[in-house]
Amino acid sequence: MILVSRPAQHSRRLAPLSVLLPLLALGSACDGRAADEADAPQTDGGGTDGEATAGTRDATLQPFRSNSVWNLPIGTGATYADTTDPATRDFIATNINGMTINTWANWDVYSHPITFASESDPWAQVTDYNDSSRSGSYYIPATAVIANGTDKHMHIIQPARTTIEEAWNVTRQSPTAYRAGRHHKIELHGSGIGPANGVRAYGGSAIGGLIRGWETDPTHPKYTGKLQHALAVAVDRVQLHYSGGASGYDASGYGTAKGYVWPATEQDWGSETTYKGHVPMGAYFAIPPSVDINALGLSPQGKMVAQSLQDFGAYVTDATGATVAFYVEPTAPSAFVSALRKDLPLIRSKMRRVTNNSASAPNGPGTRRVPMLPELAP
Repeated sequence: MILVSRPAQHSRRLAPLSVLLPLLALGSACDGRAADEADAPQTDGGGTDGEATAGTRDATLQPFRSNSVWNLPIGTGATYADTTDPATRDFIATNINGMTINTWANWDVYSHPITFASESDPWAQVTDYNDSSRSGSYYIPATAVIANGTDKHMHIIQPARTTIEEAWNVTRQSPTAYRAGRHHKIELHGSGIGPANGVRAYGGSAIGGLIRGWETDPTHPKYTGKLQHALAVAVDRVQLHYSGGASGYDASGYGTAKGYVWPATEQDWGSETTYKGHVPMGAYFAIPPSVDINALGLSPQGKMVAQSLQDFGAYVTDATGATVAFYVEPTAPSAFVSALRKDLPLIRSKMRRVTNNSASAPNGPGTRRVPMLPELAP
């Protein structure tokens, strides 16, 4: 059975709900302190072709600013590690210390369903049982989808279409009352990264890097046959890196257990005992430009994802069990997911860590590999 992601336990006041893995420790690798995204220059890396076109993009279909790490094309000055790099070696590994590492696309289970609310829907209270300051009230359709699997994500785009309410480990008590292990309101016109700006282990939005259903459905009026954004990926804790500190948060909302790198602002609660590898939370991976995507023998669906990984890359955002997982919205056609799952092991084997990604050179320096996305419509 393919095991799938369990987000960080984010409570600042309660004991973590961790799953301890009986794995042998690997040596430590690079460390990094995530910069506050509000102060970080989200630029095109100094390129001359980095201007976004006029505001036509729908934030409910492809959220966040054009210069967000989730939408910014990779820079032509990006440097790619080789397979001797500890983080790359662990990321592409198919076996670590006797554990088989599979490659998968979470879709019908452990994914991120998105529901659109209207003002005719119930006004509901979502109680964050780990931190009452994160509780909120907003419109939630009585039929809002809660993801299958123990993660139980529920994400609701509000009627004004400018915010999404993200929640993890959700229980519907009634049409007007919900309980969640973590809840945050996310600005769809914002950056999509933290600190404390989403319900995934890296500290940012859960829908950043999600392959949306409309992107994979040729009958959708906005379908282009392309995934024009970075992807989210999760890896097993045996692959993830811990470097020091204890689980908790500082006054600015950054995690005090370290190992994560920008744009992550935290990592799983309990990482000091469960992380055993060399892949930092927040690490940026991509398929190098030297790889000929057309020569890999991929299905059209696999080629679409591989091209996105070459043009935009992928960020490590969460932890899983015994798999490297990509994320597809549950509304995507099953045929897309079936074909993609067959291709993902080969696709993962071609990915390498980008070693010069930072807040000052997001998604790598240089001119952008492909044109910038249009700005968001007002």
